Amino acid sequence: AVMKSTLNVEGAATISGAVTLASTLSVSGAAVLKSTLSVVGAATIARTTLTDAVNIAWNLASNQVATVTLGGNRTLDNPTNMINGGNYELIVKQDATGSRTLAYGTAYKWPGGVVPVLSTAANAIDLLTFTSDGTNMFGVFSKGFA
Repeated sequence: AVMKSTLNVEGAATISGAVTLASTLSVSGAAVLKSTLSVVGAATIARTTLTDAVNIAWNLASNQVATVTLGGNRTLDNPTNMINGGNYELIVKQDATGSRTLAYGTAYKWPGGVVPVLSTAANAIDLLTFTSDGTNMFGVFSKGFA
């Protein structure tokens, strides 16, 4: 199918075969593509903000790319709605005080089993990047963005 204007989908959609869009595709709800998806140009995922709390909840269905600012020592609970093959990103910021720690739920797995230690400076920024098998979050850690 070739679309030369806007296609809006509300609810679930299943697309089999090739679709060429010459304009905008807007999907509200789930979309399943049963073929190759090629993007020419930019594709972005909106960054959301997680709520800072003693236990930080991460719903991956609505927060695939997220930020959280730590206001104390925290635990990142096991996320909900992990998808096998999903890629996720979390920017972790220290507040103006700094020296905040972050513990992780059991679903988070790290290279060599070594849990990362966050940057401790006030307003420091670290990046956690994950891929999931639907049960676990396999993470890598990039530290100390200025």
